[in-house]
Amino acid sequence: MAHYLQLNAFELGENTIPQIPLYQMEFPHEWTVLLKGIMDGYHSPVKLTDLRAKLQMLFPQILGGYDNLLTEGQAYPWLIATEPIQEVWLERLTRNWLKNELLKKQKYGAKAAEISPVNLNWERYNLPIQWDNCVRYQVIPGLFTHAFCQEIRYLNLPGGVDIPLKFVQVFYGKKHECMSLPFLNNQPQFSYIIHFDVTNRGGEADRLLLNVRIGMRRFHTAPVLANENPYELLNKKGTLLLGMSNPFVLTDTSLTVLSTLKFRRAKDSSALAQWVSAEEDLFFDVLKENLSIDQFLASPLSYWSESGKVKGYLVHSSQVYQNEPDVKTGLGLPERTALLDLVSRTFNLKARLDFLEKVSCGGRLKHLPIKAPERTFINLELWMSPDMYKECVELLAQIQFDNSNGGRLLWPTDKPDEFILNANPEVVVALQHRDDAFLTQELDPEGLREQRVSEIKKRVTVAERDKLTLALIEIGEKKSYKKLDPKAAVRSGLAKTGRMTQFMYKLNHELNGRRRSKEDEEKSIMKTNLGIVTNAFLDLLADAGFVRANIPLIAEGEHIVVTGIIKRKVRLNSRRTNTEYLPVLLWFDGREIKVKRLGETLWLPMHKALLDFSKTRPFDNMWKESSQRFINWLEQEIESILLSTSEVPIYLFADAGLRQYWWKNLQNPIITSRDLPFTKRIIDEERLKFVRLNRTDDVPQYEIFDTNKNSSLNRYKGLFRDGEIYYSVGSKPDTIRAKLEITKYNTPREIILKQQAVEILPTGVKDQEEAAQLAQRAHLLREGNLTYARSTAQPFPLHLLKSLSKYWEAENARAIEDEDEQGNLEYDSYGNDFEEGIKSSIRRRCGQILRFKR
Repeated sequence: MAHYLQLNAFELGENTIPQIPLYQMEFPHEWTVLLKGIMDGYHSPVKLTDLRAKLQMLFPQILGGYDNLLTEGQAYPWLIATEPIQEVWLERLTRNWLKNELLKKQKYGAKAAEISPVNLNWERYNLPIQWDNCVRYQVIPGLFTHAFCQEIRYLNLPGGVDIPLKFVQVFYGKKHECMSLPFLNNQPQFSYIIHFDVTNRGGEADRLLLNVRIGMRRFHTAPVLANENPYELLNKKGTLLLGMSNPFVLTDTSLTVLSTLKFRRAKDSSALAQWVSAEEDLFFDVLKENLSIDQFLASPLSYWSESGKVKGYLVHSSQVYQNEPDVKTGLGLPERTALLDLVSRTFNLKARLDFLEKVSCGGRLKHLPIKAPERTFINLELWMSPDMYKECVELLAQIQFDNSNGGRLLWPTDKPDEFILNANPEVVVALQHRDDAFLTQELDPEGLREQRVSEIKKRVTVAERDKLTLALIEIGEKKSYKKLDPKAAVRSGLAKTGRMTQFMYKLNHELNGRRRSKEDEEKSIMKTNLGIVTNAFLDLLADAGFVRANIPLIAEGEHIVVTGIIKRKVRLNSRRTNTEYLPVLLWFDGREIKVKRLGETLWLPMHKALLDFSKTRPFDNMWKESSQRFINWLEQEIESILLSTSEVPIYLFADAGLRQYWWKNLQNPIITSRDLPFTKRIIDEERLKFVRLNRTDDVPQYEIFDTNKNSSLNRYKGLFRDGEIYYSVGSKPDTIRAKLEITKYNTPREIILKQQAVEILPTGVKDQEEAAQLAQRAHLLREGNLTYARSTAQPFPLHLLKSLSKYWEAENARAIEDEDEQGNLEYDSYGNDFEEGIKSSIRRRCGQILRFKR
């Protein structure tokens, strides 16, 4: 059986670019002089990139523009658009934004009054012969998006079904996209999404590719009323996509764009929600429309009418709305193929990248016996009701894996509530029931976390130092808390008493009538609950540094080091927040996982590192100085590791996301397979190899073809090679058995998952054989994380950065969740942004042990 992978990317040439008239506008000279006069070196109190992004959200006709106008003068256009937007309204919105930004900063508040009215003018714009970054990564993707939305497109699905789709242009998540208007029928509603990106790949700086990404978007359609269910709306930023007859545009066009407006729950009790910034209010003011976000929330579907003057679509996000929509996540494989074919036919794209051959990677990793750090006793505290404690003890005794080494995870002893963990070396696990209900009571917003943390420290004794203490805690679902979820406060408080924590919802016992008999349904419920308890316990073990049985065999005679930067947002006062960044190294020597953070002088075992951040020194910005400090620290620590080991290969893994601010040498135009991505020569660097793992949007989607069946309708996995670059497609949960031929259009209530490809680029290698060995390790280690039966997005131990991040965030009482909503757009739904609500619904539905990517 021969399997080949083909990426959804095309060679990009000048002849493939849509020919559309373009317009440009320069940034006003008067404003340029004023803003340059208040710059601190290269740092400006206002970011023109943020201004342009705001304008693009309101006017997707703006394809892009240049960001460095205050440092390089007026040689480049500020805005490039497909249609001229009325200058008077554009000037008013821009002037208002500039004033608000200056008023936010006390030092420059007086300068806001000097932002006076100016004249703006549009001129014709021609693409330059030599494409710079603005043209490559902003204008060209925008041209494809604009051209695709100009007429009705027909989607050809199996069975001879032709679906007419009206696509509109949206600027969302700082990218242009084509979004089909939701279908007006009785089915649950969703939209198809198509993204065009111009990318290159590592080691191929001059080879431009058109990357076509296909996904879906779900919408919130249930009314949210202030006097009935105000807490249906969570305290996070939500998104409204607005379409209407637009007086801003000088040309007469039908609805081809949607504006993106942000809102959040109102602080004033007279309203349910409010627009996030003054620009949204001003936008409606100049439109002469008196519309509040409460009107859209109260009756979402009333703004979907084809005859209505105003159209509005509330984007679903699990961080904004409590309840899940009826339509579930994911697109069917036939839809993905049909949409890609529609794009290629529309633009006559023929130069799709070649088929890639599969690379053999050997067998799978085994769980048992678990490799334990050098400790022999675990106190497992179960903070829950007596009934749930009794059930959890019974379920823990039933955890079963493969038949290797007996298959059971825990063996009972002659003592009640005590087990022997199937581990090497042997570990005793003693269970203890704790029933302090105060732990997970709702938080008062006025007291934030500090009071709960203080209360925990007073009422909970400090854990014994010579024993590892793990806490498994029953907690209510997030929607059960009207005010603040206490999870972070509980994790912080118990960490200060020497306990690692894992939370779980109350076990399910409700019969839903979906099974043929009561007996079958009870078995299904038992499997669901067994999976919940298994996942929670394994999460605790993984955080404590326990690993799978043959992970040390993979790394025998080798050391694996990973680096990354974790971040948290901290509230400074009622109006200001700041984001902190902490560089981290993890080192696995085949026996133990050790951790070191910036500011620390010693390597700590994993469990100690999670509980103590007192000596860390995070950055409070992403300026160039911080980036250089990170690189200097990393190079120094890598040299130290090389000096402290002898003739042992060192493999360093890092995520490609570091390239944007922190590690410029990881960028595609710079990185090569031959050279290590450091700024200097590393001592004894012949023993050092580096692997960049890329999961960002510039990794193309894919199809895997089975030559025997002449079909791409499959969910095969494997490692595939394209020259110096490798693509890893991991395995999916065994319980996800959606039929290959189903489509979202016909079965919107079906969850459809597809694995995401991870791009692997080995560097510092001497030949292709060594590169293949490194890629094979990275691919295999994606199945190396203890909690998961199948692949995770990141390989072991890079995946463990998530554990450090959650404990670091909880450690600071002023830390808050990122306020921008996530999970509103699903591409490869079995991937990085798989929502907790979706996980829970699958667990309830499938009734089996599931372990998901995080």
